[in-house]
Amino acid sequence: MPLHTRYYLNKATERPRFFLGKLLQREVAKGIPYGLTSRKLAHAEARLTTQEQDRLDYYLQPPSTTQPVTFDQCVSTFKRDRNALQYFDVAPLLHRFAGHYRFNILYGDITAVPTQPAFVKSRPIHGDNANAVLLKISTLRHFSFVEDLLSWEQKQDSAIWRGHAHNDNRKRLITSNLHNPKINAAQTNRNYDGLPPKAPFMPIPQQLKHKFLLSIEGVDVASNLKWAMGSQSLVISPTLHYETWFMEGMLQPGVHYVEVKNDFSDLEAKIDYYLSHPAEAKAIVRNANNYTQPFRNHAREWILNMLVIKRYFETYN
Repeated sequence: MPLHTRYYLNKATERPRFFLGKLLQREVAKGIPYGLTSRKLAHAEARLTTQEQDRLDYYLQPPSTTQPVTFDQCVSTFKRDRNALQYFDVAPLLHRFAGHYRFNILYGDITAVPTQPAFVKSRPIHGDNANAVLLKISTLRHFSFVEDLLSWEQKQDSAIWRGHAHNDNRKRLITSNLHNPKINAAQTNRNYDGLPPKAPFMPIPQQLKHKFLLSIEGVDVASNLKWAMGSQSLVISPTLHYETWFMEGMLQPGVHYVEVKNDFSDLEAKIDYYLSHPAEAKAIVRNANNYTQPFRNHAREWILNMLVIKRYFETYN
């Protein structure tokens, strides 16, 4: 079973594997001459596909201002200060570059555009977000795809959601569907006033038994969106406001997922519609599956990550 599948089944063993692997990659990167990396990236950049070029332009957009840029990080002195998961995703990449290059990086769930150009995991979809430069960060949590062996016909005629009900949307989903047999929504992190007691953790293979997977943004993006779109279930989500390396801003309602109102008042009606129109449901699932394919190519993803960093240094250094 591949690593990205096992992660959701046993985080306790996969987190140490992740950190050890990234630590080794970082140390190897420090010993590779930048000239070798530069030649490799120049070769790769000359052979980008149109789709890959478009992705690079999406992640790093032209500066929206000519104001001088200030930096708080340097490749030669870059070290972990917090958020180990995100640090160890970017450290093996950044240490492949010359030590004098300077940059900014913001860790965590970023919901506002930085005042200075910075590498981020997430950013708002709308508005001027050029200062938020997307890298593939939090891969262990956000970019784990699973193999779904169940066909549409083998799945239950219901929707499932499990997660942390820390915002109003998620709480509303639970409270408005407490006795709805078609919508199985529960939170698993802690007990909140006004909500039923937290439910036991539900592994992804159990969630995949349902025809519909609910994806609801938390602080920024919904962490289940990527693996859900790679499954044979139909993703349902309210309007998307944030995006990551997955380019959530490029997803189209009715093409890649089914959009519902923020108060979920039309959720059951949407479920009933697609239960009655399975061909339409499966077409959206196929589109979603196809959308995820480039993000599964680890070799090309590495190249694109490195080219985003290279262009950042060329633009701002």
